[in-house]
Amino acid sequence: MRLLAPLLCLAIACGARPAVEGEQVFRQPLEDGNTFACATCHALTEPHELRLAGHPLGDATKRPSWKNGAKTTFLDAVNSCVTEWMGAPAWTAADARFVALTQFLDAQAPAGAAPALTFELVDPPMNLAGGDRARGEALFNVSCSVCHGLDGRGAPQGPNLAGAKLEPGHVAQRVRTRSGRMPFWAKDRLSDGELRDIVAFVSTAEVPDGGLFMPDAGQPGGGGGDCAKTHPKVGWYADLATYAHGVRGRATITDDCTVTLSDFHYDGNGIDVRLYGAIAKDFANGFPIGGQLYRPGQPYVNVTLPMRLPRGKSLNDLDSVSVWCVAARHNFGDGVFRAP
Repeated sequence: MRLLAPLLCLAIACGARPAVEGEQVFRQPLEDGNTFACATCHALTEPHELRLAGHPLGDATKRPSWKNGAKTTFLDAVNSCVTEWMGAPAWTAADARFVALTQFLDAQAPAGAAPALTFELVDPPMNLAGGDRARGEALFNVSCSVCHGLDGRGAPQGPNLAGAKLEPGHVAQRVRTRSGRMPFWAKDRLSDGELRDIVAFVSTAEVPDGGLFMPDAGQPGGGGGDCAKTHPKVGWYADLATYAHGVRGRATITDDCTVTLSDFHYDGNGIDVRLYGAIAKDFANGFPIGGQLYRPGQPYVNVTLPMRLPRGKSLNDLDSVSVWCVAARHNFGDGVFRAP
């Protein structure tokens, strides 16, 4: 039976106790980060229903050091994940999320000190032939599927791989070494034989019957056009500069709650791509406008899309917009609004 644990979709009760809040921090993406959570890469204990890239964290607060000895405080270890993998600003020791997460993990830990955890990063084997495709598919669906979806059809955390027919050496290198936001698999987490099996599947995977993951496909704008036109910025526009993925077009403020993209071009690729609003192009601290734009294999060509501002935001909260890859915190194209 195929299994894809809904790690990022668990309904966690929001109680006032620190342990409950800590579990939320552990399992859910950060509001100021990307689509990753601690639970995307780490279980609490093993054996676990999924094979995750990171080592379990159940005894993490009891270790004398972290990250192969590179981090000597738990806060520094946590911040390496918060900033490098989850795309959020670093925490302080007084941050309520850090306090809650620490208390939650303390509650999981066995009594006494835990040994330091070490791991070995190795290059992929030179010879990638001989993998078993069926074994690779089964392993993919209880490991890589956390980010890339069942059968490689894609998910908010990672792009689809089905039908891409990626070159075996490229797949192996991405799995074994750090590349962008993709977690690496250390020697003790994935054997060379298992890597060959994964390569055999990913390099030949066809698009499954269920198609590819395309969040909010067909309705990325989330409506629009039904608000009043009272704000002085209504009618202002921003021409999008092109930085990546063929993004270009114009964003126009068409009413008090809508930014409309027109003559919009974008190849549809990336990871969790949205229209973001910000002040002074500070998109890392900005907010999404409308729905998901990411839809691999279906480029936007001369498209018009009304994009609604989220609840609690107004035109006072933005003077610039970006086609923004949330997971990688990468700007595909942006513009500053100006009066017509």
